[in-house]
Amino acid sequence: MDRIHPAWKVIAYVIAISIAISMILPFLWMVSTSLKDNNQIFMIPPQWIPKPVHWENYK
Repeated sequence: MDRIHPAWKVIAYVIAISIAISMILPFLWMVSTSLKDNNQIFMIPPQWIPKPVHWENYK
């Protein structure tokens, strides 16, 4: 029975985590943007956490 070298396991985990982050970040950005007002959406540099949070966007 062949054993997988530990370095390959590390590489596989790094790839899996990178893919997971690349899938989660757009969703988090969408949620963050949905809680901003119009002026904050196009702000440079962009903010991840809106200040203040506009819950009325969900009415």
